[in-house]
Amino acid sequence: MDVSALNKKVTDIIYSNTLYFGITEIVEYILFLVLVYIYNPFDIVNKYENATKITVILTGAMFMILFWFQYSKGRPSGISETNILTKVGLTLIIFIFASFVFKYILIFLAHRSVAIGIFYLALFWGLTYFALIYIKGIKTLSTNIIHFLKQQYDLTNIQTKIVLAIEAIIIMSFIVVPTILQKYYTSPGIQLLKEPETLNQQLIVGSFEELYGNIDGPINFNYHYALSMWFYINSNPPNTNGAYSKYSNLLSYGGKPAIEYNALLNKLRVRVVTDNITPTFRELEIYNSSGLRLQRWNNIVVNYDHGTMDVFLNGALVGSLPSVSPYMSIDNVVIGSSNGLYGGVCNVNFYKENLSLSYIQDAYNSLKNNNAPYQ
Repeated sequence: MDVSALNKKVTDIIYSNTLYFGITEIVEYILFLVLVYIYNPFDIVNKYENATKITVILTGAMFMILFWFQYSKGRPSGISETNILTKVGLTLIIFIFASFVFKYILIFLAHRSVAIGIFYLALFWGLTYFALIYIKGIKTLSTNIIHFLKQQYDLTNIQTKIVLAIEAIIIMSFIVVPTILQKYYTSPGIQLLKEPETLNQQLIVGSFEELYGNIDGPINFNYHYALSMWFYINSNPPNTNGAYSKYSNLLSYGGKPAIEYNALLNKLRVRVVTDNITPTFRELEIYNSSGLRLQRWNNIVVNYDHGTMDVFLNGALVGSLPSVSPYMSIDNVVIGSSNGLYGGVCNVNFYKENLSLSYIQDAYNSLKNNNAPYQ
């Protein structure tokens, strides 16, 4: 088989027929979406969510421009510009529909390791082949496409340009604004933990020195602070391990506060140590309630403001206790416990001042729709 001749034949077919060209673009964009969102190399979707969105949008826009150019270049006389735009719109709808179909097919296949392995191998070689064809075609188109875009821009009236500019601003706002807000909502605090860590092992995420710096001489403890974190608890049966039949640690700052969860009762509890009188510490319960939503990220903020300790769960005030005097000592911020619950913690922040209700709600709303709510 003459590979060069076959490649030329396939390339000629694709670039001589607008329908084939459009189908090729659809297939290639679907493969691109599959690689990004299903294969997710290097966990880029979670680590660089906004950058991934921008890349996907720009790639889709590039495909649309190429298709529009090819279609306009080869369309017969008598086909109106409106019909071209309609076909471009339909192409975009097909892109979106096909990407969802592929997504759920791959989720089904993911339970079969052999099948998914063969699929990814075929996907890799198929994408490589289509990329080579496209590169060759783009070289042919590159000499005319800039002229085409300039020509289309010159033909566009001022009203259309304004509408397009507004649309571009709206689209970019969905990408850029959340990023700006995320940076704003973490700037006043100290981020002790960014990416998710498991709950079934104990981990120190913040030492006393990290919270207050190196202090020489007497320590003036801060009675005006806040702690925020996102946590995710898997729905496991009570017989999973010993941590599922008692209150197990999610986060503790030397017990001021201690955030715990009881899987047997499905109860979330927040308590605070108020003195160190032996043989046991005296504790106060700030919040204890059932009905925590599992298998999803939840946000909890504990706010301490000169004697009043408030608990916010997913942006709502759920517990408050006045006249609280935590027993302050040199302590670390610890998440999870050895052989503890199965789940995760991320985006743990310590603030040297209490947070307002609007700040807490806005910070929660800016992250609640992310795959993983960390910056």
